[in-house]
Amino acid sequence: MTRGAGVAPIPRQRAPFWVFVTTIPLTLMVLMNLVAAWSTQGPGRAWWLAAVLVILAERAATFGFFIPTMLRLQRAASSAETAVRAGFARWTRLNWLRNLATLVAWLAVLKALSLR
Repeated sequence: MTRGAGVAPIPRQRAPFWVFVTTIPLTLMVLMNLVAAWSTQGPGRAWWLAAVLVILAERAATFGFFIPTMLRLQRAASSAETAVRAGFARWTRLNWLRNLATLVAWLAVLKALSLR
C-alpha cells in the first residue's frame, strides 16, 4: 500500500510484540484448561471440555492461517496493493468466524461455571 509523505515505514521485528503478549499466553492457558477440564468431575465438565475444544480449534486456525496470513500481508504491504486489500478483506471476514468461536467457548465455560 502506498504511504503518504512523511509517514515512517513500519519497523521490521524478529517476532511481533503481540506474539509474546497475547498468542503465547493464551495458548498456554488453553492447554492448562485442557488438563484441568480433563481431570475434573462434575456436571460442568462436558461444557468445560467443549469450550476448550472450541478454543483449541481457534488456536489451530490462529497458528495455521491468521498469523501467517497477517505476516505475509505485512511483508507485501508495499507491493501489490490490490492483492493486499483482497487478502486483508478475506482475513477480516474469517476473523469474524474466529471471534464467533471464541464467544461460543466463553458461553460454554460460563455454563460450566454455573453448574458448579
